[in-house]
Amino acid sequence: MARARLKQAELFAKLGLELEAIVKRIEALSLPPSNPVREALVDECVALGPEATPLFVRWLDPGEAALDKERFRAKQVVLAMLRMDTRAATGELLGLARQGSTEGRGNAARVLEMTPERERVRPELLAIFKSSQGQLRATLLRALLRLSSDDSQLLDEVLTGDDEALRDVALSVLTDTKNAGAEERVHRLLNDPARADQHAMQLLLYYQALPELVGPGHVKELIALASAVKVPASTRIAIIESLPMFVSGSNNELRRSLEGILAGADLKLSEAARVVLARLGDRVAKKELLKPYDDLVESTPKWSPAYFRRGDLLRRIGEYRDAEKDYTKALSLGRNDPNPQADTYIGLAKCAALQGHFKEAATWLQQAPIQLSQLKAYAGDPDFAKLKASKYGDVFPRD
Repeated sequence: MARARLKQAELFAKLGLELEAIVKRIEALSLPPSNPVREALVDECVALGPEATPLFVRWLDPGEAALDKERFRAKQVVLAMLRMDTRAATGELLGLARQGSTEGRGNAARVLEMTPERERVRPELLAIFKSSQGQLRATLLRALLRLSSDDSQLLDEVLTGDDEALRDVALSVLTDTKNAGAEERVHRLLNDPARADQHAMQLLLYYQALPELVGPGHVKELIALASAVKVPASTRIAIIESLPMFVSGSNNELRRSLEGILAGADLKLSEAARVVLARLGDRVAKKELLKPYDDLVESTPKWSPAYFRRGDLLRRIGEYRDAEKDYTKALSLGRNDPNPQADTYIGLAKCAALQGHFKEAATWLQQAPIQLSQLKAYAGDPDFAKLKASKYGDVFPRD
């Protein structure tokens, strides 16, 4: 028995030295570091195995007066532990969550949200949550709801409370976990104008994650939220543009609900509403949308931007083939123009991708006169989601 303990202690000491060496290399990286190098060091941490996780805990706490390199090191250790079975370190993690620096306690909570020992950990974190404040309180709430998003008492306390930041955290976790059971509580928040305004985007994201829960009443309430002047303009447009997820076609009731927006002073919002109606088959909305663009093309038939603008609108209402014709015409008219027409290439790539023509979409992206950093950013565009998942997805550069 003594020999076994001695051997275990020697192994533990060896793992400790190996981890310390990796951590020092992480701290030595120039900030911001190269992602491949950073990821390789995190991989080395993970490779030490779950039995080493108690040794990781001390590196999670950068201290109250930490340097940037120490905070960075702690974040990388968090990333490593999130990929490991941390049962061997549960006691140490709970100790840090109770008594570490503010950042160290938050890092411990982040790791514990993935623990397999939920029944042991959750009561401890709940007790810490009740006495915590600020960002730490928000981090602990996220961990608690990740461990059990069905805690009705905690959800009621947060969603009906006065802390806007905590409500946002709760909505974010409910969205990430696609918690349909919390819809009644979320719906009450949507029906509270004073609070719904504060969480408009997060409410939209929740219902986008669970579109099957959205009925006609929800649609009216979302449109009312998009009409609220306190909601940021970009969010109001996002709400309107999401409506095709929740309704199958244009109808008189939908148009009546949108009347205030259609006749409103916000031209971008009213155009977004008409685009939605046109996408849903409303011929009147389509005609209203196209008329100024048709007039522009007719009055300036040799001006490439006129075709690009109409092509962009046609793409937005789902008329991809007609949009391609206008984009192609814009490229032809502008071939001697010093303007490289990058947006026209992107428009053509989107039309192809949205029709499932992924090879063609990749070709247009490769031909687009844009920098690699711009091309990389387009990987997150929803219009390119299916292209990214296809065998031609490697058109988007990786880190």
